[in-house]
Amino acid sequence: MIDRASRNRGPCKPRRIMNHLVMYGAIMVLSLVTPATLFAHAHLIKSRPAAGAQVSSSLSQLRLWFSETPEVSLSHVTLLNAQGDTVPLGPVTHDLSGTSALAVVVSHPLPPGSYRVRWRTAAADGHPSHGEFSFTVIAPASVSSPLSTTPTNPGSTHPLSTQSASTSRVTFDVRSPVYVAIRWLLLTTLIIVIGTVVFHHTVTSAVTLRANDPTFTQVLSARTARLGVWTTVVLGIATVARLVAQYMVLGRPALSVMLGHTTWGIGWLMQASAVVLTALGFALARSSANAPTDTEPPMQRSGWRLAGIGALVLAVTPALSGHAFATSRLTMLAVVSDAGHVLGAGGWLGSLLVLTSIALSAVHPVDPTRRGTVAALLVNRFSQTALFCVALTLITGIVAAWLHVGTWAALWRSTYGRTLLLKLGVLAFVVAVGAYNWRIVQPALAREATGSVQSLRRSATLELICGAAVIVVTAILMATPIPTE
Repeated sequence: MIDRASRNRGPCKPRRIMNHLVMYGAIMVLSLVTPATLFAHAHLIKSRPAAGAQVSSSLSQLRLWFSETPEVSLSHVTLLNAQGDTVPLGPVTHDLSGTSALAVVVSHPLPPGSYRVRWRTAAADGHPSHGEFSFTVIAPASVSSPLSTTPTNPGSTHPLSTQSASTSRVTFDVRSPVYVAIRWLLLTTLIIVIGTVVFHHTVTSAVTLRANDPTFTQVLSARTARLGVWTTVVLGIATVARLVAQYMVLGRPALSVMLGHTTWGIGWLMQASAVVLTALGFALARSSANAPTDTEPPMQRSGWRLAGIGALVLAVTPALSGHAFATSRLTMLAVVSDAGHVLGAGGWLGSLLVLTSIALSAVHPVDPTRRGTVAALLVNRFSQTALFCVALTLITGIVAAWLHVGTWAALWRSTYGRTLLLKLGVLAFVVAVGAYNWRIVQPALAREATGSVQSLRRSATLELICGAAVIVVTAILMATPIPTE
């Protein structure tokens, strides 16, 4: 049993509460000070010539109007004739009619025939969009409506649209399997990093057994920090891989423009900086975890605090490169909700991974007469944290669905809505498995029932596998156009 001194060293000290409030407040400050001048993706509104228009061979310029100001350096326009050959064009510039329009000079008169315009651009949010439309050049005498300004077909101008078979040449974009895999790896490692920090601050620090067995807490802290170090290394690799993927999707633009002139780039820089900060924190925590003392060494405490700050920043960054920052209404609510969603998932699934892979194994060297008690303390404390994090995940998920889907009908009529329903279905199963662990397995562990630890491991593994499936669906959702756009 824990002695009286250990019981009194719980997580409810005023200083600890203030530390948690300051750390959680940092996420709100970061989201509120983020530049918020442009939120929606750049959609093609109309073009001149319009889709399906008939024009004369005297056409001298292609003009495209977007819903947001496109970045010229991230924009490309290609003109193809009926044979698929590229027609020479001038450089892409801003049109004189306004900053939301692009213009491209047609270098030579166009012979009669059909032509296709392929475009790709990104606004200040950094999210790529592309599409194509066609027009026909005929003899001047039979032109009925030259340079028509009729709006283009909405279906052919939606971001990432592939209206005709010819767009299949775009072999790599944000919905390509490789890019989805990169986002999955990034989200998975990010959740584990957050879970590692949350587990230390809410479970390890609460179950303070140093007075009775300081070796246990030292071993648990060292192993948790080591997991954090290696997971952060993989997160860093995934972060770099995502930069390369985005660079390819945007057509190999100048990195200075891609990182410095878009919200996506700002978010990436924040993420890269947070990865370095978090790795440093874990390294400090690990290096001093084996210090021969009954109290937490100052270096170790500082390391965990650095890792906590880095984890909070990491929780914000997905919102800056996803739908949260690009939504056109209640953007700050969407950003805060998305950050809370990531924190909740990390505190739930990430902490569960730490519990099953590290904490329960660290219990084995403990005196057999106290082993069951220690394991029960760990699981009970984790359950309290998990309940809060599950509630946070569900509430913020509902807020995000309300902001992004817009209407009930969009849940089954849009690709985003149907994918979201799939995520909710898998998530419901994960919650059910977690409830089984909480109501059935945990009481058996508290009674020190035979095989209860192994039963917890099996059910927790199933919960983690299903959680990984939820992250796969989330990685797909991040690149799926939302109905409210």
